[in-house]
Amino acid sequence: MNSTIRLTNWSPGLNSVRLIKLVREVAGVPLNGALDMVNCFLAGEPIDVAISPEAIPVDFAERFRELGVGTECIDVEIPAH
Repeated sequence: MNSTIRLTNWSPGLNSVRLIKLVREVAGVPLNGALDMVNCFLAGEPIDVAISPEAIPVDFAERFRELGVGTECIDVEIPAH
């Protein structure tokens, strides 16, 4: 199961180019897909970014927060010990 990070809001001064690059890296989508996602987000629509099962959702969530983006980790699968 893939984990998902929901981008909920953003702060003024957000660098949209850096956000597009991070969405591309996290979601593995092409440039036009990441651009569409970020444009919807900047228009006020929360977006969900799926990440691979091997990735650590909180690490990516922190990278989004460093850009000024509010996040929620949803559909997170906790590995068994």
